[in-house]
Amino acid sequence: FDWDAAFSSDTEDEAAAETKAKARVKEATQVKEEGNRLLQRGQLQTACATYKRALGIIWALYRRPGGAGKASGAAAVGAAVDLNLALCHLKLEEWEAARKCASRALAVEPG
Repeated sequence: FDWDAAFSSDTEDEAAAETKAKARVKEATQVKEEGNRLLQRGQLQTACATYKRALGIIWALYRRPGGAGKASGAAAVGAAVDLNLALCHLKLEEWEAARKCASRALAVEPG
């Protein structure tokens, strides 16, 4: 039996997953930057929706326990987006939503 051939697809799958994760993080980062521009212009509702879209792109990676989210950069980007989203909610006086976003970010990136 050719064990190398049997397990080479696992390595290929891991490489493809890593490439996909990095692409999702890059896309989420671009969407986060769009949200930042909207926030700076005071377009709070649109910024909130944009930040939520960024989170949606990386949600599975961001919320994944263990090192996978950290390795891909999703944890750092997700925490930044959540904190920006919390700021939007604070400015809109949506206290509970702000607390949830900030708590989620701290759970992933406690420092």
